[in-house]
Amino acid sequence: MYNESMSMDGKKVPASIAVLRALIPYTEQNLKLVFHPGRFFDELEQSSGYSKLTLQQSYYRLKNHGFVSDDKVPNLTAKGRRHVRPFVAKNLDGNARLMVIFDIPQDFSHQRRQLRNMLRQLGFSQTQKSVWISDKDYTEILQEAVGELKLGDWVELYEASKIK
Repeated sequence: MYNESMSMDGKKVPASIAVLRALIPYTEQNLKLVFHPGRFFDELEQSSGYSKLTLQQSYYRLKNHGFVSDDKVPNLTAKGRRHVRPFVAKNLDGNARLMVIFDIPQDFSHQRRQLRNMLRQLGFSQTQKSVWISDKDYTEILQEAVGELKLGDWVELYEASKIK
């Protein structure tokens, strides 16, 4: 049976993921937020196993980091959706590879580190310090991340095939 407070490997999901999932439109928790906002954190506390205070702190941290926007009703930003959506990349055709090449200035070392961490999480292989490849099509998610990190001037994506 699926338990939304648990990950696929049976471990408890982080409070931030529980909050972000609750903000996905049309989920049970999201509908409670819209129609019964006072019960939102109470219900989330019961379903996630985290205290109301932990969930509230997580919510405001997510908001400060751009995962959630809070105009009139809290919503996931593109960054928040990307963080919680199950993303399954398709294999590229034949022996094609997605290649990421970058030369990011030292002034942007934090963003460079974020990009490298993302590439590792996506399962890219590092062929050189700033050259990474994958047989999966992560083009869309990488373009979003490069734009968000403001690295467009220094990052290039290619679909390439190895010459035998």
